[in-house]
Amino acid sequence: MRRRLTTTCLLFFIFVYTTASAECADQQQANANLTGLNGVSVRAVACSESDTSGDVSIDVFLDRKRPTTLHTDYESPAYVLTLDTSITFDDDKSQGLGVSTGKGRDGTGMHYWKVPRTGVPIIDLGDAPALEPDRFMHGAFSTLVSSTGMYQSIRYFYEIKHDRLVATQAVGFSPVNARSYAVTLMEITYSGESVAKQKRTLSIERANLCMNGKIACW
Repeated sequence: MRRRLTTTCLLFFIFVYTTASAECADQQQANANLTGLNGVSVRAVACSESDTSGDVSIDVFLDRKRPTTLHTDYESPAYVLTLDTSITFDDDKSQGLGVSTGKGRDGTGMHYWKVPRTGVPIIDLGDAPALEPDRFMHGAFSTLVSSTGMYQSIRYFYEIKHDRLVATQAVGFSPVNARSYAVTLMEITYSGESVAKQKRTLSIERANLCMNGKIACW
């Protein structure tokens, strides 16, 4: 009886291992050191669950101790696993970690975490498009995404509120003619609704600089 039970358990584990391997036939891996923290490294593994989605598991190692494991998912038929270890939060006091999710209209979605200098606890900041520190809004991050409807593109501005990345403002760009753009400043409400606040017309040259975060739009 004991031999039969042992054999059954062994077959079960072989089945589980084989099934897991088959489910994760399309696997991607990425490794990085968190540049702002000594002795902290990251290992991420993306495992496909279908042709368009999958799971990403991220191990964060602190001085080679047992890792803290983070999770997110991705949605993209052409997904590429990438890590952003250059972003920082809290006026450069906290290291950031971003992992690509392939979500969003442009497929540039990321999931972000904040890693304190002690390495723990790691704070989940949520999903956002790929962000960069905004040059003109202190403590804010921004990104340009393509759009539909009345705007050709929109630059969104994100801030951290209650340990979550939240879109607070946006600037929409609509071509008027071959020489100018209508530029609309919007406030993003708590419910996610965009409310127009101000509007102005910019030359195509200045509008392009504003789109790309090179000059302040207001």
